[in-house]
Amino acid sequence: MNHRAEKVVRINDWVKTLPDGEPFVFVVGCFAHGVIQDDYVDEMVSVSEYELSASVVLGKICCAFEDFWGVL
Repeated sequence: MNHRAEKVVRINDWVKTLPDGEPFVFVVGCFAHGVIQDDYVDEMVSVSEYELSASVVLGKICCAFEDFWGVL
């Protein structure tokens, strides 16, 4: 996930599109300068049009899966 990615998604909607029953990995950029080496990434998305800290992005991912899985 990179705030410079061309595709900005609503994370709660996006997690619903992930393949059911298949493992997946999130790569979260957490550095002030440079770019992510994305040669091993299938899809690059951003969860915001603004720069966010890695902890905020990871929190958004966790909350999206909690909603998706119905965790209270």
